[in-house]
Amino acid sequence: AAALFLLVCDAATALYMLAAFLPASILLWFVLRGKRPYRYAVILMSVVFALFGYAVLCLPSMLAGGGPFDGATAMISKEIDALMPLLPQLFDTAEQVELAEAYLTAAVDLVPEDVVGIIFGLSEFFAFIDTVLARVLLKRAKAEARPMAPFILWQLPKDFIWGALILGAGAIATLLLNLNNANTIAVAVECIVLPPLALMGLAFFEFSMLLSARRSNGWRVFTYVALVLLFPTSLVLLSGFGILDRVMKVRSRMLRRK
Repeated sequence: AAALFLLVCDAATALYMLAAFLPASILLWFVLRGKRPYRYAVILMSVVFALFGYAVLCLPSMLAGGGPFDGATAMISKEIDALMPLLPQLFDTAEQVELAEAYLTAAVDLVPEDVVGIIFGLSEFFAFIDTVLARVLLKRAKAEARPMAPFILWQLPKDFIWGALILGAGAIATLLLNLNNANTIAVAVECIVLPPLALMGLAFFEFSMLLSARRSNGWRVFTYVALVLLFPTSLVLLSGFGILDRVMKVRSRMLRRK
């Protein structure tokens, strides 16, 4: 986490972001100590990381009287302005230079969506990794902890689909009404809903691989490489599998047949 933050932020911002791990770790400890479901830890830690990320990346510009994404937009715009004079040296034709300039100009308009995606994406990633790592360390230490189901049997709670539908309907409504930051809200909903569904889709895929004839490591490696190369399309595909499994209870039915 420290290396990643230092790569994209200055030292002070990276230090502020790392400070989020303290309250997140305390919440993780309470969940583990109380033997609560592990998803509670992921949810609570994601909220803490997201709040810290928003405070570090967006709050300064708001306190200065601007919008939440003005600071990030100004920073990216400054970098792009410095890159613009170099484009004729990087491309052979004027058409290529104009196309690159158009892409870079459009990138500035997408900064709010990118910032939201980074905040939510990293929050969920670190919360999930920290929870799994804590469970592994507890198991190795032979400490008493709540059992964790095998990955192929991981399931989302029943209310998640309903919550996802409500959030999706709200995002669509903001887009149709053309409200301020509607695209940013839609990105936030995507970041909240799609990763858990994609994880369930991946668990469903691993479950199917376990029961199928194609269980070789080569086939599995090929599939995962394809998922990485097709990202973010693969995220949507896996989310679709997750929804299919949740609604039709495919794994539950197959286990009952076994």
